[in-house]
Amino acid sequence: MNNKKKSIWGYILSVLCVLIVVFTSIEVISAAKESRPPRVFGYSVSYVPTDSMAPEINDGEYIYYKKTTFDEVNVDEIIIYKSQV
Repeated sequence: MNNKKKSIWGYILSVLCVLIVVFTSIEVISAAKESRPPRVFGYSVSYVPTDSMAPEINDGEYIYYKKTTFDEVNVDEIIIYKSQV
């Protein structure tokens, strides 16, 4: 690969990295203002500190989840909700 092609690919990779950092920063700031966890492609990640959901989810595990409506929830699925209190 010649130097010009390497330079173009380096530029493209740099722009993509900058866009990812900007997108992530905007999402983190937006989530903090709304008191919610950040989302990436609609999904959030959460740490499970206790064994309250064992045996399906053990303490120390990370879970990913997405915001949904009650109509989309199926039997045997685990739901997470935020209390309004």
